Amino acid sequence: MKLVKLILSFSFIFFVIFKINFSLADKSREEASKIYINQVQSILNDVEHISPLNKNNNIYEIFKNEQLIGYAFITSNFAESTGFAATPFNILVCMSVDGVILGAELLSHSEPLFLYKQDVIVRGQAEGVLYKFIYQYQDKELKGLAINIKNVEDKNRIDGVSAATITSILMHQSIKIAANKVARFVSIPGFITDKAFIDHETYSPKTWRELLKDGSIRYGKFIKTEEGKVVYQKDHENKFDNEDSYLDTYFSFITKGDKGRIQYKKDYEEKSSGEEVFLDIYFAYANPVGIGRNILGKTAYIKNFLRSGRSPQDRGFFVSSRGNFSVLTPLRCLENENSVSRKNCEKRGISKNHFDRIYIEQNGKKFFFRTYDRSNFMFTRNIEDSTPRFFNEIALLFIDNPEAFDPAQNWNLVINFESRFSTVSKFFSRASLEYSPPKRLIVEPSLEENFSNNNWLSIWKMQIKNLSILIAFISICSLILLFRTRLVKNRKIYSTIRIAAMLFCLIWVGWIAGAQLTIVNILNYIQLLITENFNYSVIVFDPLITVVSIVTFVSFFIVGRGFFCGWLCPFGALQEILNIVSQSVGLKQINVKESVHNILLVLKYILLFLIIVLMFYELDLALIMTEIEPFKTAITLKFNRTINYVIYAVVLLAVSLFISRFYCRYVCPLGAFLALGGKFRIFNILKRRAECGSPCHLCEQSCPTQAIKSSGKINMDECFYCMDCQEEYYDEHRCPPLAAKLREAETY
Repeated sequence: MKLVKLILSFSFIFFVIFKINFSLADKSREEASKIYINQVQSILNDVEHISPLNKNNNIYEIFKNEQLIGYAFITSNFAESTGFAATPFNILVCMSVDGVILGAELLSHSEPLFLYKQDVIVRGQAEGVLYKFIYQYQDKELKGLAINIKNVEDKNRIDGVSAATITSILMHQSIKIAANKVARFVSIPGFITDKAFIDHETYSPKTWRELLKDGSIRYGKFIKTEEGKVVYQKDHENKFDNEDSYLDTYFSFITKGDKGRIQYKKDYEEKSSGEEVFLDIYFAYANPVGIGRNILGKTAYIKNFLRSGRSPQDRGFFVSSRGNFSVLTPLRCLENENSVSRKNCEKRGISKNHFDRIYIEQNGKKFFFRTYDRSNFMFTRNIEDSTPRFFNEIALLFIDNPEAFDPAQNWNLVINFESRFSTVSKFFSRASLEYSPPKRLIVEPSLEENFSNNNWLSIWKMQIKNLSILIAFISICSLILLFRTRLVKNRKIYSTIRIAAMLFCLIWVGWIAGAQLTIVNILNYIQLLITENFNYSVIVFDPLITVVSIVTFVSFFIVGRGFFCGWLCPFGALQEILNIVSQSVGLKQINVKESVHNILLVLKYILLFLIIVLMFYELDLALIMTEIEPFKTAITLKFNRTINYVIYAVVLLAVSLFISRFYCRYVCPLGAFLALGGKFRIFNILKRRAECGSPCHLCEQSCPTQAIKSSGKINMDECFYCMDCQEEYYDEHRCPPLAAKLREAETY
């Protein structure tokens, strides 16, 4: 009778919660496409009127005092706007005519942590938490806009939502892509219109030779012949593309001396067929991390581009040279033949605003290098077969008017060979060397969405520490199961290990790392298989969940459901810990009758079936039904949720004080799915004897989850690998067959 009342109470509580959530859902919700004046006025109070743009009615012009002040648009009209639950969201964004986001508002969504009611957020992780996230976009510049994954202090970075990292990233990505498309469409100054752009973010290690081969570094060579003529050696062009032997020959003047130190052969010029090296120059656009970091090294790159206080729009160029001609020496200093006098002249001349011997030319515009913020280097990090110590000059230079420079287009480095008195070459006074951006860094406009989705790689890199801890914990749990025979023979040691593992699973895996696998993850994986053009980023944006999912999938074929449910599920660990505490204080445990137990086992499969069917019929309803899981309340949000969710979770935990893992056994749809997957297991690692079930029932009575039938057979679909039965199996004093053998041995 008590059990029936308990089940009825649980059913009533869940019905109330489901009814509340169902009433909040708008089944007829469609993606917003029209923008209303009151929506824009909720972001910008003093807006007078709005009107659709003639060329694109998904963009609305915003007017104040009869002046155009910006544009309004909804993200789903311009970018992928799919959330964690693989359902669409709509965000209204207002952007100024110069590319500043004036504000944004979330109109609708179906994120599992946040429920909605027709354009108004009313419940969720915390009241208005998504509003606060979106509100941060107010007055943020579109250029350089980033989500704050690394907790870096930057006024143009957005802080994500705690415990909802994937939602934050997907919404940020949608806002940024949509805003960039609109900015290009309406021709906001500074934004490329329908053109390719440079990938400044992706890094892959490259050697000096590889940078030369793919065009990241451009090389030019000028020689002085025996007659004293300075000529450009054209036969050096394009040889980096296909002749490794040429590279080997060219770098042959660099050798490794004692202890692997790199040395410069001074007799190199003597072996150059009588030609004097007048100028060897190497130059590159250094802003992209895929170029600049490979040339300068990580520390110098971060120092000069990320921590220098420079504007994100500053354009930096690596320039290095060797030979008799100096590209960084002011022209007026050439008359000083004495090196000391020339150095003194350089120091005075460098105070001028620009270098006068080199500049950049692009589309008829000239860009001069500033003298006041040049960075000089003694060496760079990643020159494979050489060292820049053979260079006379190495510098990182920045140009004036960087906003007008397009790094995705070709440009020319112009070298001025003129002096105040003469021209050093009899054939030309200036040389122009063309630089083409490497193809590996060019992103076509049609690939912009795919390029943006590469953000998940950065998240994985930032989670290296947590990933290492998680993998270590999973490895330890695997070793415990592997060496279970030795461990369970000592009850005290094994019990200590088991409790420690449960505490770590709850506290670190669940509450700190947030790696609680849920039925929503399973729905995403199913949609990945059946939905065309599914946004795979939803799957990989959470590296910890991805690892847990992979391990759980692999465990299907080894030991079945029990590895995850018994060792890696934080909510399961919480229930088990509470049950252990309750037994230690003397609370009487309820033993469910086998007939009732078998009926209740079906409940979780029914719930799983309903959720999956609803997923095909109406995904929003399926997501609401997933609230039967208390994981978000008890683990992800640490009970920081509205009262109805908290009451539901607390009731389940209260029941687990008397019935071990009540939720796991009878209610959990995730457990039902994993049990079905566990049907494919290959190994049965739990030992049994012929006496188990007839006549012995010790293990059956010891099993806290009643996974052992009266026949003695273990129902592996319901086993959590707590190993209580194995402790009994190897206990010579409690296991009747072993005890009988022990007494028989003592008799003899």
